[in-house]
Order: sequence, then structure tokens, then C-alpha cells
Amino acid sequence: MAVSENDPQGIAYNRSYVGIKETAAYLLNDFSNSFNIKQYENRFVWDVLKIDIGAQALVGWFTGAWDVINDLGIGVMVDKTRTRWGKFRPYLLGFQIPTSLLGMLYWFLPLLFRGTSATYLPKLIAFFAFGVLQETAGTFTTIARSGYMTTITPNPNERGRLILLAELLTGYMGEDMPNIITGLLLDLVNNSVLHWRLSSVFIGMGTITAVVSCVFTLWFFLKSRERVLQSVERPS
Repeated sequence: MAVSENDPQGIAYNRSYVGIKETAAYLLNDFSNSFNIKQYENRFVWDVLKIDIGAQALVGWFTGAWDVINDLGIGVMVDKTRTRWGKFRPYLLGFQIPTSLLGMLYWFLPLLFRGTSATYLPKLIAFFAFGVLQETAGTFTTIARSGYMTTITPNPNERGRLILLAELLTGYMGEDMPNIITGLLLDLVNNSVLHWRLSSVFIGMGTITAVVSCVFTLWFFLKSRERVLQSVERPS
């Protein structure tokens, strides 16, 4: 049942809206946001993709500046969104899942540029493009996830319960496992226990984490609802 964001009688604040399945979907989606191997991204960039450290710093500076610039514009865009699927849910599906798939392709870049130098221009352009796209899509999803929490239930106590459950449980669900496994595999490869390419480790773990994130995000999209109707200002 959709509820107006103005509830002067407080009726909406005295009942529960989020069931067990939706709670589980929320926890899995929160879990998927940290289920990645970004802890080893610098190792990947320097030792596997082989990007010049100066170029990497320049890309990092630009994407950081772009993040500051686009926050306001994207925030306004999301705030003005009104669709049949809700205000925030379209961004959850439209950006989170493509971002996960884009992140998976990112780990395949060494195959496309195998044997190239650290300053090979097409590789630097591809690296730059991935950085900008991921930063832009990440801003959309971050703003949408934050706003979505205010619409999933009008009951502030229920919102607090969901946030508390996520803080308490997702850490025990294994969100750090990809980084732990990746670190172990890299050690085994470096010590010649496993005769794998370093790129294979990143491609394998990057693919697994991206697929898991996509599945959990899609399930959350299907199981969750926006229940707080957003006000629309009408001309007088």
C-alpha cells in the first residue's frame, strides 16, 4: 500500500510494511554493494593492466573532480524523477546492474591490451573511459540507494531496523570473502604453487563478484517497493 509522505495522524508509523522476503532482499543488496575485489585494484592496474602511474594519478584526479561536479546535477535529476516504477527504483535497475557488468568487463582489459606498454594511448583512453563511466553510474546508484531507503517504508522505526540489521549481519555474510580469496590466490601464484596468470585471478574473481552483485540487486528490485508517495508541486 502506498502512503503519502504527509501523515499527520501518524497511522503509517504504527505498522510494519517490509516483510521477511523484502528484508532478506534488502540485506543481500546491501551485502552485494561491498562484494568486490576493489582492495586489489591498484595491484591490478600496476602489475596486470600495466598503466603508467602518472596517467593513473591523472585519471584519479579527473574522476574525483568529476564526482564533485556531477553530484549536484545528478541529485537534481534523480529528485525530479517520476515514473510508474517509482522515483528511485529505475536507477537501481538502470545503473546498478550495468555498473556491475561494466565492472566485470574492466577486469578483461589486460586481454584486450596484452603486451602493450604502460603509456599505450588506446589503453590509457579505455582506462580513462571506464573510470568516468563507473564514477558517473556510481553517483546515480549512490544517490538512488540513499533516497530509496526513505520510500521503502514510511515507518522510521522500521527503516532503523533495516539499517541496523544490515550493519550487524552483512559483515557475517561474507562480504570480505572476495578480497580474502583474491589475496590467497595471488600469494599462491606469486609463490608458484598455482601456475596461473595474474590476469586469470582478477578475471575470475571479478566475474564472480559482478554476477553475484547483479543477481542480488535484481532480486531486491523485484521484491522491494516504494511505499511513500513523492509530492508533486502543481502550478497554482
